[in-house]
Amino acid sequence: MINDKMVDSILEVLESKLNLTEMQKDIIDSIRDLKKDPLDRNAIISRIKENKAKYGDMILKTLALFTIQTGELPVYKFYDDLSDDELQINLITQIKVLFAKS
Repeated sequence: MINDKMVDSILEVLESKLNLTEMQKDIIDSIRDLKKDPLDRNAIISRIKENKAKYGDMILKTLALFTIQTGELPVYKFYDDLSDDELQINLITQIKVLFAKS
């Protein structure tokens, strides 16, 4: 699993809040799916799809942040063709974009 200190910090901040918005609850659920050990590819894929469906306006920001983080232009692939690391990076990027928006 990819260790991302920012994601850990986001989880700490959100878990300390009393009244969470629906988006903040989705962020926590996304982090929990990300941290499952062993890695659950199906849970991560489902979460990525769910986040895209609920928060479609974040797609361009996610693509931009992905490009900045990896130094690569995103290339469309089917989820089954993505490596575990690529799936995790995708979900981590969504988490960061959603948190910035929340």
